Amino acid sequence: MHYERWRTTGDLRPDDLGVTQAELLLEYLKEDTENCMIWSHRTDVGGYGRMKWDGKDTCVSRLVCQLIHGDPPTPEYEAAHGPCHNRACFNPKHLSWKTSAQNKEDKYRDNTALIGVKSLSAVLTEQDVMDIREKYSSGKYSTRDLALEYGIFHTTIWKVTSGKTWKHLLPTP
Repeated sequence: MHYERWRTTGDLRPDDLGVTQAELLLEYLKEDTENCMIWSHRTDVGGYGRMKWDGKDTCVSRLVCQLIHGDPPTPEYEAAHGPCHNRACFNPKHLSWKTSAQNKEDKYRDNTALIGVKSLSAVLTEQDVMDIREKYSSGKYSTRDLALEYGIFHTTIWKVTSGKTWKHLLPTP
């Protein structure tokens, strides 16, 4: 029963109203709001809303962008989240067709890019990075010395000192 519901609707939870996720989505889209509309049903590992639409597993934000704004201009365009950059948001006012590069530019402009301490894999602070670069450039510390001091791999130190990571903290020429 539950598997069949998931296979046909993408939803494991029974709905007392007997309404499908597709019907719910179309109801939600009637709302006129500037706030994020967060998909509270199934999401993928990246946090994007997912549902079955016409029997296919579909990204909710891309589907909404297509329903409201039409098909993407070319295949390299993806549904981009405007001011919020919230992957679970499906508010049509927050969605538009953009290329990956345009979406990335928007994230940097809006300060929502997952770089530096915002990165989910960050083990250093911005102060740590500046201190590591200063110590390394003095010539008194090797990458291995700094790795021991900060409790991280020497390759991580090398990436910091060479500018491969934490590029946003490099001095501007």
